[in-house]
Parts: sequence; C-alpha cells; structure tokens
Amino acid sequence: MGKDLTVITTSVITCVYNDLMGLSLTAGSVLASLAPDTELLICDDASTDGTQDVLEKWSAGQERITVLRNEKNLGPTASRNRLLNAAQGTYVSILDAGDLLLPKKISTHASILSNKASVSVVCGRAAVKAPNSRWHSLPSIGFQMGYDLAQPYQFVFSTMTFRRSALENIGGFEEPVFTAEGIDAFLKMGDHDGQAYSSQFACLKFRNPESASQRFSSEHAALITQTLMAKTLRRRHGPLAASTYTQRLLRHRPQPQNTSSLTNR
Repeated sequence: MGKDLTVITTSVITCVYNDLMGLSLTAGSVLASLAPDTELLICDDASTDGTQDVLEKWSAGQERITVLRNEKNLGPTASRNRLLNAAQGTYVSILDAGDLLLPKKISTHASILSNKASVSVVCGRAAVKAPNSRWHSLPSIGFQMGYDLAQPYQFVFSTMTFRRSALENIGGFEEPVFTAEGIDAFLKMGDHDGQAYSSQFACLKFRNPESASQRFSSEHAALITQTLMAKTLRRRHGPLAASTYTQRLLRHRPQPQNTSSLTNR
C-alpha cells in the first residue's frame, strides 16, 4: 500500500508518563473520530510501566499515529516541543493523557482558525471532574472572552488548539515552565484578535491527584497565571502597567486563609 498523501490539517499532541490507563482512554477518544486530515502524535516521557511497548503495537501500520520516546524524563513542556517539531498539521491541538477528546473540538477549532486569519489560538470549555466530586465547567457557563486581567484565565490546556506557525513564532512552549505553559503561550500571542473562544465543550478532564501536573493547589495555579500576566504587561506596556495590575490584584485579593490548611491539602 502506498503512503497516504492526505494533507494534514490538525495534529493532536499528547504527552504521557506512567499513565497507561489514562493514555488508553485519551487515544481511544481520538481514534474513534480520527478524520483523514488529522494525525495523533504521542511522546512517551521515559515511562517505566510498559507504555512504550503498547504504543509500538498501537502505531504499527498506522501512518497517522506517530510515537516518540524520550530516553530520559524531560517533563511535559520539553515533550510537547518535541511533538511540535514533528507535527505536520497547520494546527496543533493539545490533549493531555487522561483527558477525553469530544468529537467537535477538532472540526470547530479548525474552522475558526481557517476562517479567521488573525486568530492564533482557540480555547474551548472543559467538563472537569475530580475524585468524589461533581462535574463542573471551566470556564464557567456564561463566560465571555475578555481581558479583565484581575481574573485568572480558566482555560484547560486540553481545550486549546494553536496555529502551528504562531507557536513557532514564539519559539514553542517556554522551558522549563512546568505548568501554565498554555497560558504563557496564550499571552505571548498578544492582542485581543490573537485569541478566540468557543463555548462548545472540547474535552472531558478527570483530575488525578497523583498526577504531577495536578499537585499544585488552585492558589498556586492562580499565582503562576497572575505572574505571567504581569510579565506580559511589562513586556508590552512597560513597568507602570505591570505595577498597576499588581496593585489591582492586591485590592481584590480575598482575605488570607489559614496557611496550615493550604499546606495540608
């Protein structure tokens, strides 16, 4: 059989480290609706649970599934940059291991990016569930895209689809950022017209407290996001804008909680 010459529109990239069960769910959700112009790229970040053997079986004879392996654990950001370099698609869609792709994410985001040349990244809504909790939506129902920088962005990374050229223009995902690299890229892409928001649900996310990426408290995640926003304002508009933003945060900051309750979570 000759090589498939279909032009790839969207590359779905997934990183995994010792989460074979989560990866099975993720890959299954992608393969169930894999369009001819979509490819799936997976980077095994030096897993020790047999992930690589399973990936080799999955990808055997599948031209639209590409598997990379790190010889040593590099972390998710470096792994995503490897996948970005290997991607063929015009657009790059993020999907973390353990998250489930909802069928309309790829086509909806590709349509927005195709029809709006000024848009660099499309974000969607995620249905999120932690153990022993109810489902909730991020961003919340009724969220409207805007630039109220006093409110941290609530986008789940797995709902994002980037224009690959825009990611390449900012040098990919910044290393060694361990978390919030999606927000970092989002902010670097600049002005209001650079981002778009689709209210459709793009993925299901199951928060795993054992996952390294989930070991940060919500307070820590908000602090990282706010720090990135202040850095962005300084870069775009100078130190006065960053200082004004910081002062605004201080005015709206909730009363401090008992620190022992935070450290014991």
